[in-house]
Amino acid sequence: MPSPKKTPPPNQLGDLLKHAGAAARGAKRTPAAPAPAALAVKSIALTPAAVATLQRLIREVSRASGRTTSASAIVRALLRYAERQDAVATLSALIQSETRSGEVVWGKARAR
Repeated sequence: MPSPKKTPPPNQLGDLLKHAGAAARGAKRTPAAPAPAALAVKSIALTPAAVATLQRLIREVSRASGRTTSASAIVRALLRYAERQDAVATLSALIQSETRSGEVVWGKARAR
């Protein structure tokens, strides 16, 4: 009569943890990549003159930095700059002159 097959002992939790720990000691650790900043996608309308100015700024900043610069990066930088300069009064005056020129028509006049 053939001898009964010996079954391997069931894996014990301790044995599994020892094996996993030994494997982990030899593995290289890589730090997790930082999460990218949350960006909000906005659509903006530009006049032909504004487009030309934006393209000129992109070229000049790209040339100065040695890296390709996007229109979004320029707009974000302009927003940070305007915020630092506390440019509300200047921006209001520029927007009013834009609406008076008739080049751009948008929004409604505030009801008083």
